Amino acid sequence: MEAINYVGNQNLQMPKDAQIVPGVSGNAMYYPAGKGTAALAGDRNELSVSLWRRWDGIVNRDAERGIFRFKNLYVYFDSKTELLTVELAGVKNMSAIKDDRQQTHWCFVFAKNNFFSVYKNARLLYKIETGNYPIDFSEGFELGGGHTHAIFDEIRIYKAVLPQSDINGLYYLVTKGTNTKHIESVVNNNMASNVASYTPKYLGACATVPPHRTVVITKGEQLGAVDANKGDWVLMTESHRRLEAGRLLPMGRQQVGKFRAGI
Repeated sequence: MEAINYVGNQNLQMPKDAQIVPGVSGNAMYYPAGKGTAALAGDRNELSVSLWRRWDGIVNRDAERGIFRFKNLYVYFDSKTELLTVELAGVKNMSAIKDDRQQTHWCFVFAKNNFFSVYKNARLLYKIETGNYPIDFSEGFELGGGHTHAIFDEIRIYKAVLPQSDINGLYYLVTKGTNTKHIESVVNNNMASNVASYTPKYLGACATVPPHRTVVITKGEQLGAVDANKGDWVLMTESHRRLEAGRLLPMGRQQVGKFRAGI
């Protein structure tokens, strides 16, 4: 069994006892144990991993509860301390973050010679310094690991450091049924921490998201052709290339992988 990679690279091969269950947006993957794997190429000086996860509450003391791994980065909940742990370039770093049974959005952000940051439900909870090394993709991407005991959904891997505004959007806007007024409120008014010269905004609804900058808005403040800036958000109203209608999508963020269990 495998999860589809919606950006066209290798699909995620799931462990044999994985199950398809309801998630935050359509289907999700439940791993009682083991890991899913996907082949990815290259190294990354900047990387962001966004995912939804829910622990089932089962504790096994003989193995960790893995979240994800690359060759030189492993993030998991330690089986003895129950704390979120980051193994980065051979160094084990233990946070003060405990696991819980809530449906939780996690975002992990890496920048070479800078920081590795952990966001839980769009709040920065943990940060450690990084050295002069990239994230190594030579062994691909692994989801889960050990006695996983968790549901995973909406796994996204970005080739960039996501700003707080994008992390806010992935947390608040990923679920179905979000109304337009709430979208506008989150995207336009919840960007106080974004100190860049341009603040991303919600542009409105469009039929499908084009590969270029100009998007045709059919419902919103400004109708017709609009030139989008990187990070602006649009609501797609028609299904296109395995992306279903009703998805909130950021403009201009390159993804290495986006894994979902079916359509």
